[in-house]
Amino acid sequence: MFLLPIVAAMLSGNTPCLSMGNEEAMDLTVHVVACDKDSVDAKPLQRFEFESCIGNTGNYAQFATACPANFSAPPTCREKRSDCIEMGNMDSHFKFNVSCNTGEVMTWWKLDNTCSAGGNVARITFGCCDGAVATSTERETGCKDKNTSTRALFGHNVECPADSYLRGWRWTDDSCSIDKMAFEYTCTELIVPTDAPPTNAPPTDAPLTTAPFTDVPPTGAPPTDSPPTVAPSTDAPPTNAPPTHAPLTEAPLTDAPRTDAPPTGAPPTNAPPTDAPPTN
Repeated sequence: MFLLPIVAAMLSGNTPCLSMGNEEAMDLTVHVVACDKDSVDAKPLQRFEFESCIGNTGNYAQFATACPANFSAPPTCREKRSDCIEMGNMDSHFKFNVSCNTGEVMTWWKLDNTCSAGGNVARITFGCCDGAVATSTERETGCKDKNTSTRALFGHNVECPADSYLRGWRWTDDSCSIDKMAFEYTCTELIVPTDAPPTNAPPTDAPLTTAPFTDVPPTGAPPTDSPPTVAPSTDAPPTNAPPTHAPLTEAPLTDAPRTDAPPTGAPPTNAPPTDAPPTN
């Protein structure tokens, strides 16, 4: 069974528009970053970006997301958790490294405060599903100014190229100057079996079932190299005609003598031999 990359139409959406609170990292726990909040493991993430709510001038924000429109999660999906980190300012305490394994794609993520230490400690919970190729590419959003509030995330568009999806991300200043931050992230492609085409389409290498194969004549028609059954063979005379080389039966053969004539050169049977004397 061969495997091919998926080429999918995209579904764009937003998480609910919610208050940014005190604009601290822990205020992000109200967001589930996924295309479908009620089925967070159904579709791999192709993009996410934290942004102000459109048309809202208050202290509200949301995550914009993008996922493949027609994708059903494979049977093997799992929930994973990052290490617990003490929360504080976004520029120094949101340094999570969140990644699915090779061969997996990320379908959702959420900051939660379920760590046993309690208080101002949190971690990232996220979903991973099988169905990705082994290779991946590394990308980043570009370095932007640090900010102690969650507004530091504004303007960082984590987006994989067309037909590839998120495998992991981290918020870091490793590749930036001391006063800047960026998202570094990993993208990978999905795979599907070639023997499972969409149910409403015929296989790409098979003719439509309503058309005959090109080398088979239509049902009811004689083969293309045979004459119609009502016509005689072209090299045979009609059945009611005599053979073309036979004489008529009432004509004698031209080189045979008549049966009542003596053989040529023989005397009549009542004549004596010419060299014998008369008997008297």
